Amino acid sequence: MFDALFDLLTIQRNIMPQHIVKRRRLAILCVVFSICVGGCGGSENYDAAYESSENSAESDSPTEQTGLDSLAASTPVKSARKIVYTSTIGLVVDDYHTFETELPKLIHKHGGFVANSDTDRRYQDNQSGRWIVRIPVDQYNDFLSGVNSLGFTESRSENAQDVTEEYIDLEARIENKKRLESRILTMLEEHTGKLSEVLEIERELARVREGIEMMEGRLRFLKDRTSLATITISCREEKEYEPPKPPTLLSRISSTLTSSLTSLRRTAENLLVVVIAATPWIVALALPILIMRYFAKRWWRKRKARRSA
Repeated sequence: MFDALFDLLTIQRNIMPQHIVKRRRLAILCVVFSICVGGCGGSENYDAAYESSENSAESDSPTEQTGLDSLAASTPVKSARKIVYTSTIGLVVDDYHTFETELPKLIHKHGGFVANSDTDRRYQDNQSGRWIVRIPVDQYNDFLSGVNSLGFTESRSENAQDVTEEYIDLEARIENKKRLESRILTMLEEHTGKLSEVLEIERELARVREGIEMMEGRLRFLKDRTSLATITISCREEKEYEPPKPPTLLSRISSTLTSSLTSLRRTAENLLVVVIAATPWIVALALPILIMRYFAKRWWRKRKARRSA
C-alpha cells in the first residue's frame, strides 16, 4: 500500500503545482497516521475479543472438538509450491518402428502431447530419434515408468526447479500495479488541468500497463512450466543390444586393439576418398600445364637454333 502511495505522490509531483502537492501530501500523512492510531486501538479490542473467544472455545463440548480433529486429520493438505520438472531419458530399443507406435499411445494415455520430434532414418538397421514431450505434473512419475518399459534405459536425469518465490512475487507486484493503474485512471478522469499534464498522466499510465503486461507474460510462462513437465527422450535402435559389463584387462586390451584397427581402416578409407576426389582437379590443372610446357620447349628450341645459325 505504501509503495502505491509513493508512486502516486511521484506522479502528482511531476504534473501538479507545488502548493497543491504539499497540501495533498499533508492530507495523506494525516490519513496514514489515523490508520496507525486506529490499528493500535483496534489491537486492544482484538486482544479482548480473542480472550473471550478462547474462553468460549474452552467451554465447547469435547465431542465437537474431536469431530474437528478427525476432519482435519482426514482432509489432505495440498502443496502450493510451484515446481518446474524437466527430465532427459536415453533409450535403446530393438525395433524403432514399435517404439514409434507405442510412445504416442503412452503420451495420449497420460494426457500429454508431443512438442517436438526428430527421426533419423539414414541407416535402416540403426535408426534414431529425439522426442520432446509435455506431460501433466500429476502424471509425471507414471509416464516415466511407462517410458522405461519401452526399452533399455541407458541414461536418465531429472531436475526440479522451485519457482514458488518468483511466482508469489509476480502475483503481488501485478496486484499492486493494477491498484496503481486504477488510481491513475481515476486521476485522469478527475483532472481538468493543462494538456501537458494530461499527457504526462497518460505516459505514466502506459508505463504502468507495460509493466503489468510483462509480468503477466512471465506469470503465464511459469504457469505453463509448472503445470506441464518437459521430458526429452532420445532413442536409438540397436539389434541384440547387451548392456555394457564392467571392463576386465582382457576386454580393455581387445577394445583398445579393435579401436586402433578401426581408426587405421577409417584413415585409409578417408585417404582413398581424398585421392579420388582430387583426381579430376589434378587432371584439369595438369593438362594446361603440360600444354604450356610443350610450347615453351618448342619456342626455346627454335630460339637456340637461330642463335647457333
